[in-house]
Amino acid sequence: MNIQIRSLEPRDALDFVEFFEHMDFQHAEHWRGCYCQYYHLNGSDDQWNKTRGEKAREMALINVARGYTRGYLARDGERIVGWCHTNHHAKLLRLKSFLDPYLPEGRIAVVVCFMIHPDYRHRGIASRLLQAAIEASKAEGYTAVIGLPSRPNAVPELQYHGNRELYLKAGFKKVAEKSGQEIFMLDFPSREE
Repeated sequence: MNIQIRSLEPRDALDFVEFFEHMDFQHAEHWRGCYCQYYHLNGSDDQWNKTRGEKAREMALINVARGYTRGYLARDGERIVGWCHTNHHAKLLRLKSFLDPYLPEGRIAVVVCFMIHPDYRHRGIASRLLQAAIEASKAEGYTAVIGLPSRPNAVPELQYHGNRELYLKAGFKKVAEKSGQEIFMLDFPSREE
């Protein structure tokens, strides 16, 4: 196994949607057809349910091709085996009102989703994806990265935000909790410090 981690690029659009189409969503059937577009829309769950599926697929193809949906891929050869959606907080409209009170000054990246193919779980791929997100965010001039760890759950697939230990191991600190959701942050020291 030779897993390569790299950023999602416009040329990956079709492979990206096909990755989601070949995942097993038996643990949460309503996730089928998300294509990691849920957080890009601000609206009711009823509105999302009208978008989920073919409309979300088309949205993903467009958003990846134009660089709006951003994140990191894990590939085994040509096959995508993992994904980490990390994006500028302003592009994640569904989280805006939730996160705004906790955001520091500057450019803030948010990690919202990990998806690892079942055959590749428990091999450290999520950690490698998060590390790539951290390094790239720092290089791109972000001042911090926010993580929203999932609550512990007996069904690992439901922890798609990543677990607490993943973030703690990467140096994140808990900065707040709202409605049962912990908010973790990793600050990057300014160059003047």
